[in-house]
Amino acid sequence: EEYLNLPGLVPNRGGWDQWSKKDSRLHAPETESVCYLFSFMKGWKGKIPFVSIGISDDQSAFLIKLIQSSGIKEKPYQEKWFWSKMTKLGNGIPFTYQLNFHPELILCGLAQEKDFSRFIDLKPQLFQKGIFKTRIKNKGIAIKELSSFLSLYPRLRENMKCGVLLD
Repeated sequence: EEYLNLPGLVPNRGGWDQWSKKDSRLHAPETESVCYLFSFMKGWKGKIPFVSIGISDDQSAFLIKLIQSSGIKEKPYQEKWFWSKMTKLGNGIPFTYQLNFHPELILCGLAQEKDFSRFIDLKPQLFQKGIFKTRIKNKGIAIKELSSFLSLYPRLRENMKCGVLLD
């Protein structure tokens, strides 16, 4: 229940950030609308990374060169080309990964189009007496003011094997 007292935050530093993407459906026409799902992972102690991603030296050099040569105003490459190149440079493997722990995923709230007008501008600040800190500008709303994830998938609870749904 403590999670419901936290803010639901959506990065809002400029036109490239997540808040501005609420007006366009990336997977149209398969999706009907844009939603933000607010969740937390419980259990990470912060000493080791949650996930480790491995790439070869050639892949690393490729990424560095790609980042240095791309402009922020345009899409620098096609996704299919990128993954083909990464796979070739990785001898058939685009990357490796390892989950270093398996956290409990807590699904807290769902923001739909009807909720977007209630989000407010938030500057970097501390929440919950300093336990939670933001470093960027966000749009935010109290999670307890949002619909439960179950409102989107009402039968999820009966088929869930593990995890927690707050509603």
